[in-house]
Amino acid sequence: MIRKLYKILHNDQGFGENEAGKEDEGISAFIRASFSPTRSSLIDYYVDAGLAYRGLFEGRDSDTVGLSVAYAHISADARRADRDANVYSGLSMPVRKFETVYEATYQALVVPGFTVQPDVQY
Repeated sequence: MIRKLYKILHNDQGFGENEAGKEDEGISAFIRASFSPTRSSLIDYYVDAGLAYRGLFEGRDSDTVGLSVAYAHISADARRADRDANVYSGLSMPVRKFETVYEATYQALVVPGFTVQPDVQY
């Protein structure tokens, strides 16, 4: 199963069949994960994934639409430090647990060699 998923996610032609002369169009996906030692890192694990579609709109074959999500988990040691800071400082600050980011982007080819790419994150 993992080997098959890896092959799908790293298929240079994307998913499905493309018309002749449009080999670089279509949908592609990515997923990434990382883990870190909790004693020395603010983030103990991180995961992100996304989709990109090139050539979605008629006449805009070189444009790309992308959507992604990222999740970062704050380590237990960092959360403990947040709680300690609240106790010893007398301040009431939030104790961090995680951060999630959603992103949408559109890359438009204006002329060969020049693109414009607005990006929205929440």
